[in-house]
Amino acid sequence: INMHINSFVNFCNDLFPFERALEGDKIGLQILNKKKLVERVLVTLEITNEVVEEAKLLEIDTIVSFHPLIYRGFDLSKEERVENLVREIVINDMNVVVIHTNFDTFEFGTNFILAKELELKIIDYLLPKNKRNNKNQVSNNDFQSSQLQSSQLQRSHLQSNDLLN
Repeated sequence: INMHINSFVNFCNDLFPFERALEGDKIGLQILNKKKLVERVLVTLEITNEVVEEAKLLEIDTIVSFHPLIYRGFDLSKEERVENLVREIVINDMNVVVIHTNFDTFEFGTNFILAKELELKIIDYLLPKNKRNNKNQVSNNDFQSSQLQSSQLQRSHLQSNDLLN
């Protein structure tokens, strides 16, 4: 990949719309590197010391994490877990992008994967309250949007593979 961070964040938003995240979730760009470029990406469930060390070893410039690193305010003068990780990421000039509940609410996201592995029948999708109709079901517009989004994902996946080559 060789793209500006804004283009990369927009690409993530196209696949997993940020407006579909649950209220208060800390998604999107959390840390911006100096170059503002995305060339090498590491994807992780959660940012830990081990993940940052691996990113440094592999010369990664962008970490995409499912769980937000920064969820509340922080104070870089403290020697706490989040503060230490943020310091190390900034010193090593990395971006951090978070895709969390916007992936949970994606038609083929977290809940779909778990349900499939557990051989459960999917009867509804997790959506923010403002995306549901009065009966607490997925609205027809959201269902059609999910179908469109699914076809866009397939096209975007092909495009992202093209970017990697």
